Amino acid sequence: MREIFSFASVAFIIICFYIVSVSFFIYLLSLISFLGIRILEWKSIVFFSLGTFFWMIPYEVISLLHSIRVRNKAILNLLVALLNVILFSYFIIWLDTKIKGILFSSQGLVVYIIFIIIFLIGIQKKGEQLEKNDK
Repeated sequence: MREIFSFASVAFIIICFYIVSVSFFIYLLSLISFLGIRILEWKSIVFFSLGTFFWMIPYEVISLLHSIRVRNKAILNLLVALLNVILFSYFIIWLDTKIKGILFSSQGLVVYIIFIIIFLIGIQKKGEQLEKNDK
């Protein structure tokens, strides 16, 4: 029981850290005037960050395509990555239309999407490096 509680508390801390980090980044982007990001309500930033966090579920489902057996695995990896980026971009645009307390211009959305993609690639590479070191 103690292990479950410690796992749940660590998972909660990681999720909160992610949401706070992304929220802070959105706030920093809103300070750059030519990006055209306006914050009308602060709780909207948290909901937007939470929505971005929940992208992990479809990301993992799409990543199951990596298990398909093909001759050229490199092309499959590129296609899966491209599919993830395209669907993530559509998801963020949809999220922007649903959450009314934060307004992104097209430049702001592009910068936000690029940042999140680079952030996720960095996390994935670091995870692969840690997994390789554990073996």
